[in-house]
Amino acid sequence: MKSFRKLTILVLGAYLSEDEIQSEINRSNVLLMEQTALNIFQLGYLPIIGQWLLLNQLNKKNKVDHLLEILAEELLDKCDALIRVENISPMADRIMELAKAKDKLMFNKIDDIKIFTK
Repeated sequence: MKSFRKLTILVLGAYLSEDEIQSEINRSNVLLMEQTALNIFQLGYLPIIGQWLLLNQLNKKNKVDHLLEILAEELLDKCDALIRVENISPMADRIMELAKAKDKLMFNKIDDIKIFTK
């Protein structure tokens, strides 16, 4: 088995909107991102979803988009790679552009990470 460095992978996509915490779309976004994180963990890597660090703020009626963007930019510098899940998130798209400019390793799907591991 090939030895590989354990990467920290930032999972990007829509998570929760403070205006629609109970909506069906948000529930499916949360499940998609958390399933992606679980799959990354099962491959032997460390997944990070920035929103996990602000959950107590997401459940309040605070505007957290600005905090999330700052946090995502900070995490971008700390993480080795990123994966962009398939949902609509202009903020995630902006972070991916920053990652590209910083020449970060980027994945579009779990299968890309599996191929990278081989």
